[in-house]
Amino acid sequence: GDQLLFVGQAGVTGTWSGNTSGDWNTGGNWQGGSVPLAGADLTITGTSNTAISTGTNQTTGAITFDSNAGAFIISGNTIILGGDLTNNSSNLQTVTSNITLNAARTIAANNGAIDLSGSIALSNSGAMPGTLTLTGSQDISISGNISDGTFITGSGITNTIGGGSVIMAGTGTLTLTGTNS
Repeated sequence: GDQLLFVGQAGVTGTWSGNTSGDWNTGGNWQGGSVPLAGADLTITGTSNTAISTGTNQTTGAITFDSNAGAFIISGNTIILGGDLTNNSSNLQTVTSNITLNAARTIAANNGAIDLSGSIALSNSGAMPGTLTLTGSQDISISGNISDGTFITGSGITNTIGGGSVIMAGTGTLTLTGTNS
């Protein structure tokens, strides 16, 4: 009989082209014409549509601004970061979205600075808080709050998860201006 075939590749990469707009959820903005699946490693490159709006919560693998990336601003809903966040561009990269780590992660300002103005939760629901390592030779600025994270039980009770840590391992300047817990 008739068959319905779904084709998906979890964990593959996605590369931002920005050909259509700044909308994360528009396939034409990604090489290959499709929005990357949850958990995919992402490469942000080029100088087209550098203001990217997530539109909805996004679960990613690593996010890498390659050496050809212009100065991007990623805003909108929460990014659940399933890999490291790396700036290999000489341009400042700004993320105003909240970021939630799903394990120990590194934010690396290798060739250009990184400005994070959303909150950073060191854990997502159900995961133990991870270690956030900040590294690289360029500056990192965090103006949002850093917290260990929360866990919501099946009955809807919210519990704080303690034990996360932040390590500065790079040679750039780290600036923290949020109220951290």
